[in-house]
Amino acid sequence: MEDYINPEWADCITIRNNNTIGKRANAITKFCNENVIRYGNQWRCDVAGKIAILLKPGEGYEWHFDNLDFTDGKLNLARKGRYWTHIIYLTEGKPLEIGSWDPSSNRVKETDFSAPEPKEIIARIYPKPGKTTIFPCFMVHRIQPIVDNYRWAFVDFVTSPNYNGKSEKDLENIFNRYFDENSRNQLLSSR
Repeated sequence: MEDYINPEWADCITIRNNNTIGKRANAITKFCNENVIRYGNQWRCDVAGKIAILLKPGEGYEWHFDNLDFTDGKLNLARKGRYWTHIIYLTEGKPLEIGSWDPSSNRVKETDFSAPEPKEIIARIYPKPGKTTIFPCFMVHRIQPIVDNYRWAFVDFVTSPNYNGKSEKDLENIFNRYFDENSRNQLLSSR
């Protein structure tokens, strides 16, 4: 299975490989399986100060944001200070899908960080040990339900708009391209 990023969004969704993590993924996963805890609604493990998140068979993440919430037709900033999502995969599994913004969608599953179902998939990334992906926290995404294996990944929420060679101005330009004017106004008025 091949990764896909719509060329229009290739400037803000990055895929790379971390060979060190890739080579140690089996040992890290073994450690995580032996030290997993339930924290809120997630299975997780602390590995040298990094948080590894586990999805078990039958679990998944519906369409959501990592810093926004869309409830009752209103978009708001639920987690200030999160700008980029950085994932490093430890196992293979169902793909991460990133979608377009579609506030007219009637399909919104009310969860933490709810998001409407997109009209279009703009990226599909298949996990492989050591593969990394970075994208803005405000992009609608999901783990394609339902997971059929034990799927481990390190997940970080970057607290600076300047990251991975991108500046705050770059992030602002991506934000303006991604959201329609009404959505931008809702978010800017909630700050």
